[in-house]
Amino acid sequence: MPRAAACRWLERNGSPFARAAGDGWPRILREYHDARLSGEEKRRPKGGAEPNWRCAA
Repeated sequence: MPRAAACRWLERNGSPFARAAGDGWPRILREYHDARLSGEEKRRPKGGAEPNWRCAA
């Protein structure tokens, strides 16, 4: 499965993910993965929320 197809599938199914910097494959949190497989309801993280990079400096 190409990377773009995997990302489209995750988007269509409402799974939050991030692309890995090295290879571009989508990554999901293990907690979210395990919750989906066990049937638990997990809230999606708010989209567009950025960390406060100023306090990290």
